[in-house]
Amino acid sequence: MNLCKCIEPDDIQASYDAAINEDLANAPQTIPGGRQKRAVGDHTKFWKKGRTLKVAFLSTNRWFIEATQGAIHQWIPAVFDVRILFVEGSEGDIRISDDFHSGNWSVVGTDALLVPKDEPTMNLQWQGLNQVFFGNVLHEFGHALGLKHEHQHPDANINWNETAVYEFMSRTQKWSREEIYSNLLKKLEKPKTRTSPYDRTSIMHYPIQAELTLDGVAIARNNRLSANDVKLMTEIYSGR
Repeated sequence: MNLCKCIEPDDIQASYDAAINEDLANAPQTIPGGRQKRAVGDHTKFWKKGRTLKVAFLSTNRWFIEATQGAIHQWIPAVFDVRILFVEGSEGDIRISDDFHSGNWSVVGTDALLVPKDEPTMNLQWQGLNQVFFGNVLHEFGHALGLKHEHQHPDANINWNETAVYEFMSRTQKWSREEIYSNLLKKLEKPKTRTSPYDRTSIMHYPIQAELTLDGVAIARNNRLSANDVKLMTEIYSGR
């Protein structure tokens, strides 16, 4: 399996400050009377509408760069209030590397602002131009734009075989128990994220093998943006 690891921030307060400084709309929801509904960690991480989001590559592989740019272009119509600008050199808000041994991973949205300027905010495992790579780019750039994993949607109700999940992911991905829980089993809370109705076809959904569920239900790999992916991102970046 060729899965993604969503990188959590080391400092929740710094993550909150970066998100709110970028856009006040990232603040936690409030209840009548103006009190905060949740804690500091319960914030979204979307970029401010109207900004230019610079994307740089920490790679000299032109095949990799051009293929990645081509896939990222699929997101652009859904985020038309944010200008995505590919830049030369390493001076980008989003910095993409191609370290094969690091696998596929990304920080989420404005957490990129917390990453040292000489380090990547995303890594893509280059294995040649194919539909799997194309899907990986779309998935990781969804994280870079602020999206979380769809299989962790509050309404997903996947009947996980947790014992099998921990064993399989530890053996095949070499992830820690905490990383497995954070990227697969942990449900997202609605105040923390913007969601559309749960979508099994979302680019942000992991493929799920039947043996990892108690009811034997499998979910196929998605390599394209779904209609709901485009709809949700359009709503977020065109008048939240």
